[in-house]
Amino acid sequence: MKRSKLTVMLLAGALLALPVANALAAGYNLGGEGSKATAMGGAFRAIADDWSAMYWNPAGIAGQRNSFTLQFKGLMPMTTVTPSRQAGPVYTAKTEYQTESAMYPAGALAVVYGINNKLTAGFSVFAPTAAGATWKDFVQIDPTLYGSVARDATDWESSLTVIDIHPTVAYKVNEKFRVGLGIAIKYATITMQLPYAIPGVPIPPYDYMYALGKLDGTGMGFGGNVGLMYDVTPKLHLGATFTMPTTVKLSGTMTQTLYMWDLTPVMGPFPPYDGSKLSADMDTKADFTLPMEAGFGVAYDVNPKLTVSFDIAYTNWAAVDTVKLELSGKDAFGADATDTHLSLMYENTIRYSVGASYQAMDKLNLRLGYYYDPSAIPDDHLTPLILDVAAKQDISFGLGYKINEKLSCEGYFEYVFTGTRKIKKLYLDPSVSEDSDQRGNIPGKWKLTLPVFGVSFQYNFSVAAAPETEE
Repeated sequence: MKRSKLTVMLLAGALLALPVANALAAGYNLGGEGSKATAMGGAFRAIADDWSAMYWNPAGIAGQRNSFTLQFKGLMPMTTVTPSRQAGPVYTAKTEYQTESAMYPAGALAVVYGINNKLTAGFSVFAPTAAGATWKDFVQIDPTLYGSVARDATDWESSLTVIDIHPTVAYKVNEKFRVGLGIAIKYATITMQLPYAIPGVPIPPYDYMYALGKLDGTGMGFGGNVGLMYDVTPKLHLGATFTMPTTVKLSGTMTQTLYMWDLTPVMGPFPPYDGSKLSADMDTKADFTLPMEAGFGVAYDVNPKLTVSFDIAYTNWAAVDTVKLELSGKDAFGADATDTHLSLMYENTIRYSVGASYQAMDKLNLRLGYYYDPSAIPDDHLTPLILDVAAKQDISFGLGYKINEKLSCEGYFEYVFTGTRKIKKLYLDPSVSEDSDQRGNIPGKWKLTLPVFGVSFQYNFSVAAAPETEE
């Protein structure tokens, strides 16, 4: 009972972080890629007129000038929670906890090349996700039960970086219609640590033991996106995209550490109940299918200087329900690790974005944007490992400046925030029943704030569009 509980809980918590290994994933559904697009709140599918079209709508690179782009961005997430009730040693009720201050950098480089006036190729490498969270002294335990065993102040911790290699081609069918296709090769590195209370004997204070689980892993997945763009009139533009499901193959090591009671004062020497630690590494593998996304955008040129846009995106998160976990090696109790499964039970989401771009001067453009994005994670799955703690709103602004005919610069700032999400019910742990869809959670008040800033430089290789080749 204790061994199966430890194994399931450690791995369940670690795999809950897997969905953020994608730019569209629950946990970090930000404005996306590109300084211009992000400044407009991600309402960019019907515009897609720079390198980030490879991310938003691959049809958009058709007809673009030959260019090279460098981008940098930094994310500074802060999550707070005030638990509403006590549950063993995991946390203290009525106390506000918050993540440690940190900045997570990310970047991108991209090349767009016009083969002829109809066919354009692109290649980009970017980090759609570079984020994490560190919680210290979240866990409260009775030190008299564990003797002189030192415990790290860090208990909950997560760190994730995803690199997307994205070759793209687009074709200009005519003056009004363009199509595009992109291939996504994604590589992720993940570190996750989480604490647990393991049931002991029904005699306080020996009714639990303290344990830690840490996952270090890497994974790779292959997917892609397709897009269409159509100019209904010279002022009205439409864009539609479809992002294919991606299977991320994760492999790594799960380190289990179990802190044993120190019963020496009451029973004399009694290994391993002498304040020692039991530790073991297990090999872990899992296939995780990231869901499809379908998006639609509209842009309208109010006048030669002002463009407004609107996007809507649907993500089929309900398709992400059960994940099989393959374990090998010995657990912290010295027994053979056994396979198990994880039920995530995510919920479908619809995201709404609006944006505007205004040419204030010949060389200066101003951007403004907003989006609303609900959380895909239900109440019974919410833990400090997941940063998608509530429905997110975003206010963003930026500017673009044309330095000369070939060189331009874009910069932006966005502020992502949530209201307070209140969870009253403490859901059961998954080991209560092997078929249970309930995950352990922390009821209370949850909130997220996230400032993001970015800058990019684009250099155009040619002033004019690439000449059309003879057939």
